[in-house]
Amino acid sequence: MLRTAHGIQHWTATALSLAALCFAGAQVSAFVRAKSLTYDETFYLNCTLQSVADGHLDHRLVQAGTAPLGAVAANLPVALMRGGHQIADPWLGEPEHLTQNPISRAISALVVLTSLAVMVGWIVARRQGAVAGALGAWLLLASPSMLGHGSLATTDAPFVLATVLALLAVAQFRHRGGLAWGAAVAVSLAIAFSTKYTGAFLGPVLAIALVWDQVSAAGTTSAKWAGAGRAIGKSLVIGIGVFFVAWALHGFQWVPYEGRTLAETPALWQPAPLHGLGVQLAHNQRGHQAYLMGNFSMSGWWYYYPATMLLKSTPAEWLLMVLAGFGVAQLVRTKTDDLTLHTFAIAGVVLMALAMRSRICIGQRYVLPVYPLLIVLGCCWNGGLSRRMHALALGLLVLVQVFSSTAIAPHQLAYFSPLIGTSDRSAFLVDSNLDWGQDLPALRQQLERLEAQNTILQYFGSAIPEHYGVHGTPLMDIHPTELSRYDTIAVSATFLQGGYSFGRDPFHALRTCQPAAMAGHSIYIYSLRDPAVARAVGVAKRREVPMRNK
Repeated sequence: MLRTAHGIQHWTATALSLAALCFAGAQVSAFVRAKSLTYDETFYLNCTLQSVADGHLDHRLVQAGTAPLGAVAANLPVALMRGGHQIADPWLGEPEHLTQNPISRAISALVVLTSLAVMVGWIVARRQGAVAGALGAWLLLASPSMLGHGSLATTDAPFVLATVLALLAVAQFRHRGGLAWGAAVAVSLAIAFSTKYTGAFLGPVLAIALVWDQVSAAGTTSAKWAGAGRAIGKSLVIGIGVFFVAWALHGFQWVPYEGRTLAETPALWQPAPLHGLGVQLAHNQRGHQAYLMGNFSMSGWWYYYPATMLLKSTPAEWLLMVLAGFGVAQLVRTKTDDLTLHTFAIAGVVLMALAMRSRICIGQRYVLPVYPLLIVLGCCWNGGLSRRMHALALGLLVLVQVFSSTAIAPHQLAYFSPLIGTSDRSAFLVDSNLDWGQDLPALRQQLERLEAQNTILQYFGSAIPEHYGVHGTPLMDIHPTELSRYDTIAVSATFLQGGYSFGRDPFHALRTCQPAAMAGHSIYIYSLRDPAVARAVGVAKRREVPMRNK
């Protein structure tokens, strides 16, 4: 009887897992077909092509503060198949990208999303059974945030995968110790750091976890201090290993340090990992123009990332946040020996704490690793329910998650929670939260439907609109006397809200007008035959603001 029940659970879990993978595959396929290249995709693909042409890593990646592993991994097969070539401006799209980028996206999605689903499912299954594990994988694969970023050939989703792998290695090192697991931690942390420099947050996670173990095991105060010292020493030794492995993953390259950084020094050569991290620290010190619910700031807000998580998460993910909170409380209260969950909890707290101190507040993607951590912690807390009832509760969450994702497909990148109702999404968040240049195919379709003849185009992106059949003229290139020749204006959400306009907000009057159509959820289309729209565009033209991208 028990064997029969176990077999039923096994086959149920297998069927659920396969269904989740099929669902994710269909969603990714629709996204890839429907979306133009986003900002970072053009840069990463061009730098990979340049690297293949040169036979070594393109310095421009690290000089821009981009860790090379995540940027190159998905694009390297395409670059090797098609052959690399010299790129003058790596930020601009090329005609070849229309065939190259979908391959890179498919490779990234297949590797990253499948691997994450397997790991999340395995962790949950070991604690709550195979069916719960499969439902945990469903929750991850149906997450709009994970689907949206997992369908792009960027560094964000690969960094999530590298982070989870590193945390599993840290948990094993806490449990087993030894040189081999210490080396595994160094390698996994180096991979995460070389995928995205945000991976530096894993250093404090490791130190806190090791100190926690030593202090909780010691009896006297002096023993606690001695244990903490040993833990910090281990962390430093592993940190040295992380540096050398990361440098190896950067090709042991030295990169010229250009100044305009913390010390504003003259040109100086540095090991690539240190240079890349220095660029990011300098960027954080300078700040970045951030937008949140109608407000701009160069230094951001401490509550930006918590607010973004609420605005961009599904109802199922809100509940998982609550369940994860109960799970963390239980871990602390019972002093559990489940070091994997304990490590995940420490990582989530550290990442959000550091994010709340960040002056770079431009996208939910910076805290994307929180989602698998929430799913694991939330699914592993059962509140005293039996496994059957727990699986039923998770099944209901999966249904909500699937509905949230399919309701907006294939525009998961622009998903916003029901918290904002039917309000204009761009009034809350812009940039990579909503508008990353991904909706040129939808813009072409809408302009054809509206029979637009002459279009003013204020496009926020690095893809070339003409490559997608979109023809338009930037407002700054039009003489005031020529405005009457145009019948349509298309404005990206970021520009519409005044982003990257030097504080001039040229389209403030246009925001009060009713758009004739929307391209995806990120480009607003207005008819200049509407007198109110024509007046608003005239106001924007008189301000003569050159709309720069970033």
